[in-house]
Amino acid sequence: MIIVTIDPDGLRKDTHSALIVRDESQFIESRLKIRDAIQVKKDISVVVKNRKIGQWYKSLEDYPNVEIRFISPKTVLSETLNLSNRLSINLPINDYEIKELRLIEKARENPPRTSLETTKDIEEWALSVSINECWGKKGGTLTHLSEIASFFLLTKEYVKHPALERVIERQKENWFNSPVGEAYKWLFVTPDDRAFLIYAYQILKNYDRTMREKILDEITINGYEVFKPIEKYLDQIPSLKCNDDFKKKLEFNDLIEIKLKNILKSKFEYKKGEVGTEKNEVLKQRFSQIINETITKMSGKMIGEINGLSFFVKENPFYFTKELFNLIGAKFSLFSQQIEELEQLIPPKFPSEPILNWDWSQISKWAIDEYFPYKNWALQQEERDKKIEELAESYSEWFYKKYPEQKNELSPLVYGTWYKIKEHIQKGYQILWIIIDNLCWFYLEDTIKAFKEQGLYPSLEPLLCLSMLPSETKISKTALVAGNLPNQIEKEKYQKYKLLFEDFCKGNKIVEYRVIPESEFKKSKLGGHTITCCIINKLDVSSHGGFFDLEDEIKDFLRRIAKYIKDFLPSNLSFKKFRLIISTDHGSCVVPQNIKGLRPPKGAKVDEEHKRYIYIDSNQYLDKSWYFLDKNKFALLENIAIAKGYSFIGNRKPKGLIHGGMTPEETLIPHLEFCLQPLELKDVQCYHSSLPIIGTRKQKIELSVRNLNDYEIFNVAVYVPSHSVEIKIEKIPVKDEVTKSTELALAREEVVESKENIVTLHGFYSFDCMGETKRGEVEMKIKIRKIIEGSETSEEIFKF
Repeated sequence: MIIVTIDPDGLRKDTHSALIVRDESQFIESRLKIRDAIQVKKDISVVVKNRKIGQWYKSLEDYPNVEIRFISPKTVLSETLNLSNRLSINLPINDYEIKELRLIEKARENPPRTSLETTKDIEEWALSVSINECWGKKGGTLTHLSEIASFFLLTKEYVKHPALERVIERQKENWFNSPVGEAYKWLFVTPDDRAFLIYAYQILKNYDRTMREKILDEITINGYEVFKPIEKYLDQIPSLKCNDDFKKKLEFNDLIEIKLKNILKSKFEYKKGEVGTEKNEVLKQRFSQIINETITKMSGKMIGEINGLSFFVKENPFYFTKELFNLIGAKFSLFSQQIEELEQLIPPKFPSEPILNWDWSQISKWAIDEYFPYKNWALQQEERDKKIEELAESYSEWFYKKYPEQKNELSPLVYGTWYKIKEHIQKGYQILWIIIDNLCWFYLEDTIKAFKEQGLYPSLEPLLCLSMLPSETKISKTALVAGNLPNQIEKEKYQKYKLLFEDFCKGNKIVEYRVIPESEFKKSKLGGHTITCCIINKLDVSSHGGFFDLEDEIKDFLRRIAKYIKDFLPSNLSFKKFRLIISTDHGSCVVPQNIKGLRPPKGAKVDEEHKRYIYIDSNQYLDKSWYFLDKNKFALLENIAIAKGYSFIGNRKPKGLIHGGMTPEETLIPHLEFCLQPLELKDVQCYHSSLPIIGTRKQKIELSVRNLNDYEIFNVAVYVPSHSVEIKIEKIPVKDEVTKSTELALAREEVVESKENIVTLHGFYSFDCMGETKRGEVEMKIKIRKIIEGSETSEEIFKF
């Protein structure tokens, strides 16, 4: 049999056995081969891929053993859709339209789920694959109306073709004649606008009536009146979906955010009639009530909602709580970035009361985990907190009691720093020791960040140290550099740091050493000395003078110091045998508002620079406002008295940061060590480690958090706001894991729609390592019990 296939549109795939004719130059050869095949009665297949040439083969129809087949888009589409002959003949779309709409390709990619029996079925299928599935549905229900409305809010552009327009008009006519035809007619007046009005109404549905009507009045001329024709259907329409970049949605978000800011602010005002009650308690309760009431009315789908809430929280951070955060997080699980930012606004837990008989490990943990986070946060709010001041005094009592026995141990007092350095030297490390006068623990993260930006990375966890008493430069820095208690240092050598440094090196047989003055540091380079030391006083000098912008100036100073150090290091320095040590002699504090100065007692000699302590022969004239430091008991050259709390000496409050006292800010200070090798922190893993859970009731489960890092990690937290899951772990060793119990309840939909008996939850994690906090997203796969077919149905398994 000789088969000549005319396929001018190239609708069929080429076969190796067929002779392909694409242009006129191949025509004569093909006709000769066909003639030869006719004569010898040989089978041959010829495929003509050219419309003009195809006409030249029609004369072959007269030969009985030659079959001419014409391939048209209609033919191929009918075959692909597996249509009956009747439907193929009456296909309601022509070849040109089939090609323009690429229906053959779409039929191959998206074949009909059921057989097409009528021309209407074909039309609906064409709408489904050319525009959207919702256009090909029979429709006539509010669920379908919701899908059509969502289409206009989700689709920027769609195929518009005369052939489709004809079919669309017929579809719309069917929908208009349905039981909910009024709603369809209302929507199609201005589809984009009215679809968004339904979406806006659904977002605002549970809002206070006043706010809902105000917003509707701004987004449509007639306000709620525009919904009158479909009022009876409005609350029954399933939720619409809308693209985030839909212009009206962007404007709607802004409008909601502005209205929320104003309304929440007005609700929170302290009313005149409430004067006389405890203001903080009233506002705390009101803040919580406002958040709870507002959350229940919100949709949880609009970024304007969470932005308005976040603004309210930022304006009133003292009243925000972890419980309120969890409530917001569960409602707004779609907005992970905003939730993470909001989490940073949660006030740290108020510190517990330090106990006098605590040892150093207990007080240092209290300071790092409780006191400093809250105190730093409170300072940033620029409001005085008398309760935290009372805790600072409790710490001072502890320090005053413990110092006489603590002073005889090299750690944690700063005079023991030399002995940490000696351990590195004995291991063959080259040391650069930078002493930054007056470096507070508050600026630990800023210091580490500044140094990391210059390629200097923490080589161990930051250490908390104690300054000498009093916490001032002459005594504490002298002891730090000398490596001795203050009363073990000759008076004439006080503050002669170069001499003290050299004495220690000589006494400990360190041959290669160097001291660089601060003024020369920027011009020099690190040599081959075993240890090089530089003391930087700029921060202390600026502190006494007062800062224009405390936070920014200190951060800028730290960035400059890090840059100087980086420039000081030679490019060929071996990262394996180098350590940068950052030490300080004391911290400093800000004197709170309304603190009154103390009058110096009789016989006292005041330190005018610091105004925090006095030299005095005895405690005879001291009252309860002072700590008396006996020189023998406290290893000093002279008796000293320190003002309690944040008190200062004299009538004029010192400007800037002050030190010399016994508060945590002045006496608890950082010791940092850096290397040239970058710290690469990996995400934690969290997995369900107990038995599969059953159904949807709240159940106790075990979750394991795995540390994949080569370093121990601390303060590990995992949150899944959508399910109110919160796990906190103090520390996880290197390449290890810790298991914690928690309660979890899954939604019915999560269980029913789960795949392979796994429900995947999404949350956040954070942990501290080497002075750095790492945050990220975590995925948690929850195992569920299989729903077995048979006597136990999916409905039964949810009955409890």
